[in-house]
Amino acid sequence: MQTKYQIIFMLILILSASDRAVCGLVNNSAHIVVSGSTYLVVEGNYTSQGSGAASGSGVVNLTGNLVNNNSSGNPVSTTGTVSFAGSSQQQISGNSIAFGNVTLSNSNGLVMGCDASVGGTLTLTTGNLDLNDQDIVLDADATLAETGGRVLGTGSISTIRTLDNITSINIAGLGAEITTVANMGSTTITRTHAAQTGNGNQSILRTYDISPTNNSGLNATLVFHYDDSELNELDEPTLILYRSEDGGSTWQPVGGTVNIAENTITLSNIDQFSRWTAGGTGDKALPVELSSFNVQNSPSGIKLNWTTATEVDNLGFILERSRKPNSEFEQVASYQSSVNLQGQGTVSVETHYEYMDYDSFQPGQTYYYRLSDVDMSGKKNVLETKSIALPQAYSLSQNYPNPFNPSTTISFTMKQAGAVSIKVFDIIGRNVFKKIIEAQKGENNLIFNAEKLTSGIYFYQLNAKGFSKTMKMMLVK
Repeated sequence: MQTKYQIIFMLILILSASDRAVCGLVNNSAHIVVSGSTYLVVEGNYTSQGSGAASGSGVVNLTGNLVNNNSSGNPVSTTGTVSFAGSSQQQISGNSIAFGNVTLSNSNGLVMGCDASVGGTLTLTTGNLDLNDQDIVLDADATLAETGGRVLGTGSISTIRTLDNITSINIAGLGAEITTVANMGSTTITRTHAAQTGNGNQSILRTYDISPTNNSGLNATLVFHYDDSELNELDEPTLILYRSEDGGSTWQPVGGTVNIAENTITLSNIDQFSRWTAGGTGDKALPVELSSFNVQNSPSGIKLNWTTATEVDNLGFILERSRKPNSEFEQVASYQSSVNLQGQGTVSVETHYEYMDYDSFQPGQTYYYRLSDVDMSGKKNVLETKSIALPQAYSLSQNYPNPFNPSTTISFTMKQAGAVSIKVFDIIGRNVFKKIIEAQKGENNLIFNAEKLTSGIYFYQLNAKGFSKTMKMMLVK
């Protein structure tokens, strides 16, 4: 018999059959044991704090967001399955999480707000997984299965595998398929989705960093997989592979055979691996080589800034915005409406640009910005797309740097403006610092100077109306 209740546990609860909850808060040292035949449905947000956790090998089905405020351990089982099956976009936030199996079956997608690892299978049956500047590590036996959705956005998804005398192995399902009789040893495969623009050429929205222990005389074959949505307005039949040996500053075309039906590019006789992407051949020169593109939240709106390394016949830029990845973008501003977006023509020095989007934004919503340039002939070229997830409520971030000496920055986010207190305690609980701040709505920063304190572990605490959180930091002198 199914019941609805709010889960606020102070003991161990063993679930059987199928149980349902309106929302979840697993607090202190409580545990929910979800056995192999158990199916727990949380119809709302699931928050874990203290050292509470849902353990066992069953399935936890979430229709809302997953928030990990756990101070130790992990909020979910590393042998069970967490299924994201909401009807609106879902988010993962808080401290990093180690998952067992993860399934995404939400057409509106899932947005990462923290780093994560996966020990089993990461299955995207419906909807896309937006990395949102976070990193996902697939453990030694983990696999990515993009059956009906895909990984996208800035950030990375990677794995480390031992490769020796392998034939057509799609490493962890990441899409880098390698064949070689050589012993490559421990090899790191990292996949990212930002456009590469070195040498004035535009790439698709996929790059692989392949870093073996043994990286010479490999005589390897690489089958580079991609998705049609990553073509970045390039002509697919002209695609070839490009290689960079300096981390992406310069790129060398190395060829390959494209199969547009299979979405692959195959290249043989590779002596060593490095960074790889795919780009077009022929006249694919861009008027702009982009060095950086950043999107930040501020009390006034969303601040965008970017830097170009070089510009050739650059008329200007166009900024576009969307609430969903891969959906229709609306124009925010262009070189025709804002002097800040006008290009420099032809220059070979770094140029910095900045624009503030003052529109009304919804807390908790993710926004996607696409930056394009336009050359003197009027041709538009997409440079890069970045996303930003606006905070839903109060939050306290890990101090940076950490460890520190003698000062560090404590950052926190406010749902609304108001007075907050920040306290610092030593390892035995003595209050060594206290300050009351009139904080603004959105992001706030406090520089904490520990010049008069001794080396050791300290705890900093934020107290606001209806919110309190404590985190650990280390002073090293």
